Amino acid sequence: MIPSSSEDTGNGKVLSVAASSPYGICTMTYFGLYEQPLLANFYITIILACGLAVFWALLDPSVDGPRAAKYRAAVFIALGASGFAPILHAALSPSLTLDGFSMEYVVAQSAFYLLGTAVYVNRIPEKYWSGVFDVWGASHQIFHVLVNVAQVLHLLGLRKSMMQHYTLT
Repeated sequence: MIPSSSEDTGNGKVLSVAASSPYGICTMTYFGLYEQPLLANFYITIILACGLAVFWALLDPSVDGPRAAKYRAAVFIALGASGFAPILHAALSPSLTLDGFSMEYVVAQSAFYLLGTAVYVNRIPEKYWSGVFDVWGASHQIFHVLVNVAQVLHLLGLRKSMMQHYTLT
């Protein structure tokens, strides 16, 4: 059976999020561990493996349905955790610093991603005002605005990290 265009668009949106997450995490890790290229490559490999697992979980029909819900959730959690692993490593290592991670941007972008997800999952505001937000202001639209704010914060953090490593002299 060929999926309808609306089903295909939904899968495309999920796949684009799954593709952009490892990319953003990898760039943060690259600059955060810039002085330690082997360590950076180690974590980037783990991040990409988690990203591939997410693609597999989204595309393989055998991992669809309620039976596999816990597995799919675990794969997404592993992808998110893979982004914090290099930060935690740097924080706990006396020879590394958090300077390259631009932590203020990491914390801010994580907050906007989490807020957007919470709004979308809880269907706020349409859960409280049924029919009022059918065209404008629905949770899905708010989610996309908050994700875009998070992506801008990510770019600003990358710019700051790049400026620390690539200064013109």
